[in-house]
Amino acid sequence: MKYRSTTQVSDNLHIFGYGEQGSGKTKMALDFHLAGQHVVIVTTEAQGDMCFNTRGLNVPVLLPEDADELVAIISVPEKRVAEVVHKGMSMPDYHPKTFVFDGIRGIQRMVFGELKKPEREVFGGTIRLPESGRGLLALPGKRGPGVPSNQDYRKLDLDMRNYLGGVEHMTYHTIITAHAEKDYSIETRSQLTGDQEQDKIVNR
Repeated sequence: MKYRSTTQVSDNLHIFGYGEQGSGKTKMALDFHLAGQHVVIVTTEAQGDMCFNTRGLNVPVLLPEDADELVAIISVPEKRVAEVVHKGMSMPDYHPKTFVFDGIRGIQRMVFGELKKPEREVFGGTIRLPESGRGLLALPGKRGPGVPSNQDYRKLDLDMRNYLGGVEHMTYHTIITAHAEKDYSIETRSQLTGDQEQDKIVNR
């Protein structure tokens, strides 16, 4: 049996912001920063810090390139602050109180990765792309040609649950943002193919 006093409850807030683009999810993180709860932004989106940048605010942005880097941020954030923010970015007086995981869908795509592709030439052979694959889809598994397996999706679901559970245990305020999907009818959903050009027609 475990036990604790109510005085041992963390004062950190853990917020999940879900809404359409422009609904104020990142603005909420900006409000934390302006209230003195200085933020570190974790994102895979190139413009994830736009509302900070347009106000002339110098805020650290961490752009993990794989799941290992994401785990390193979540599990030992103090070290990432010391190594990256204080030392690497030369911001020794910046002491964050809030971590903002801006755009969980992009982070999920980064974790999922892409299937291995054979070495190939593009632009008439002027560029040679090496054999590649990354993320969960680069791991060994039984898959059809170019198609993720059910096991890949189950692994992604389990890993993302673990990562978000880790975020909730960080000793900082945390904000996770996610863009809302359109509320498609069952009939519309059945017409979506995953091909962006084709689905633009369906969405009209």
